[in-house]
Amino acid sequence: MFHSLRTKLILSHLLVVVVGMTLSGALLLGLVEQYLLDALAESLTAQAYVVARALVPDAVPAASAANVSQATNATQQATNLYVQQTYTRKTQSPAVQNSNLAYLGEVTVRLSSDLPTRVRVLDAQGLVLVDSEMGADEGQSRVWEPGIAEALAGHQTVQAADGVMRVVVPLFHGDQVAGAICVSQPLDDVLAVLGDLRRLLLLATAIGVVGAGLAGLVLARAMSNPLRELATAAAHLARGEFDRTLRVRVRSRDEIGQLGDSFRRMSAQLQRTLDDLARQSEERRAILTTLADGVLAVDAGGRLLFANPVVADLLHVDEGIIADEDVRALLARALNTGQSQRQELSITGRAVEVLVTPLAEGDSAPAGAVAVLHDVTGFRELEDLKTRFVSDVSHELRTPLTSIKGMAETLRAGAVDDARVRDRFLGTIEAEADRLTALVNDLLVLSRADSHMLELRLDDVDLAALARESAERLAPQAASRGVRVEVAATGPAVARVDPYRIQQVLVNLLDNAIKYSPAGGVVTVTVAPEEAGLCVSVRDEGPGIPPAAQPHVFQRFYRADEARSRRFTGGAAHASTGSGLGLSIAQALVHAHGGRIWLESAESVGTTVSFFLPGS
Repeated sequence: MFHSLRTKLILSHLLVVVVGMTLSGALLLGLVEQYLLDALAESLTAQAYVVARALVPDAVPAASAANVSQATNATQQATNLYVQQTYTRKTQSPAVQNSNLAYLGEVTVRLSSDLPTRVRVLDAQGLVLVDSEMGADEGQSRVWEPGIAEALAGHQTVQAADGVMRVVVPLFHGDQVAGAICVSQPLDDVLAVLGDLRRLLLLATAIGVVGAGLAGLVLARAMSNPLRELATAAAHLARGEFDRTLRVRVRSRDEIGQLGDSFRRMSAQLQRTLDDLARQSEERRAILTTLADGVLAVDAGGRLLFANPVVADLLHVDEGIIADEDVRALLARALNTGQSQRQELSITGRAVEVLVTPLAEGDSAPAGAVAVLHDVTGFRELEDLKTRFVSDVSHELRTPLTSIKGMAETLRAGAVDDARVRDRFLGTIEAEADRLTALVNDLLVLSRADSHMLELRLDDVDLAALARESAERLAPQAASRGVRVEVAATGPAVARVDPYRIQQVLVNLLDNAIKYSPAGGVVTVTVAPEEAGLCVSVRDEGPGIPPAAQPHVFQRFYRADEARSRRFTGGAAHASTGSGLGLSIAQALVHAHGGRIWLESAESVGTTVSFFLPGS
């Protein structure tokens, strides 16, 4: 309840009114009470003077002539007071012959007044000589009463105690105190007036409180409603609901209105700033997400803060913790030393180069680190391929070159004179030279295909006829191995291709199929039209290719198990096993035509190599 600004404003108004009315009422009551008491004291003093003049004409009250005259005049103007004396002894005079007032014992005084005023005359010893209340205290000493002793000592006293105002005036005869007159009156009227005034003040205070409460309510509502609207808008702003904060309308022109205008401008500016930050964050996230390299960020404790999809493919992350120990160790070393770390790691069977850069300002401890994971598996495989390629080319070149060199040295040593040996050696040298030429040509084809510089002379070609021509070209080789080649076309087989390159593909596939087919086997070439092009398949009945070797058959210089190959080549010379480039060249030429090539094989069943060429 007291947490509400409206309640606080209303209570503050009420508190001000209550405090103000209380203080002003207390001050007013004090002033009025003092005024009434002073007025009553003056009235009682005047009455005492009148009684003194009436009862003891020769006695002088303890007051100056001016005061006595003023009191007498004031009393003479009153119509409610008179003194009647009755002397029981007519021989005595009321005049004071000496300082003894004992003669008043023979006097009866009757005081009539609208006010309950009591008059008592005391002698110098404090004995009551005359009492207006039917002689209640006559003959009794009242020295102990407040003010009596002071008056008998010559001092006029005025006291208000126990609900009674008492004025005691000494009477002098010459320089001696002859007695005193004590005039008293209850303070009931004064207290009644003060009570009425107090009730009026309480009523005024209540009316003021109600009025102040209503005024405070109106003012508090005028102040709190805009502030409450601003508080609601601030809550929406904290939740990011900027569209609702812009609807804040504070119509006042005071400081609260200025605050509302500033709040709307701040909200709009904050929305623009957050939109810019969000857009920049999305741009950075999009850039990091589309990077080919993995990017991750960790805090000072090594807990993952961000990782792009590449990292998710490379590393296993469990609840923000990187599972790979080598990567964690590299990150920890960078965070501990504050220096960049670079290391090539093997992650899930891939070669990954990891560069870790700590995030630190000056000499402070790193607040985190950023790691870039570059998958170099392809580069390493390319390096291995280059190394293997050089080794394979060297091997392929070394065999024929060694054969040529050996035969040339033999001829130089004298075998040239033997016509039969010379012709056989020269034939072998020519065959090895042809093999070297074919190898160089194959390498040139692969090189041009890799560099996309392979020139194709496209034409509409009947692939079924091209397949038959290729089969006829290899007919002598097939006949020597006892293998039959069959060509089948299931429909129109015209495609726009380079006939020389596609025939080269067919020759390579047929050569492999014939080479690995058993005697009496059949090699089948099938040309089948499809919706988007033509599919050509070459199937043999050879030993098949093991599943582990199938993913590598299109690699350059790759050969299957040569021991098994020799079982189907009849232990032929090295030249008969090929260079291992046939399928690689076939793949490169098919890809150059925009097609694709694949292999299906089962051990002891055979192998089918198929390629697809898009239609013209």
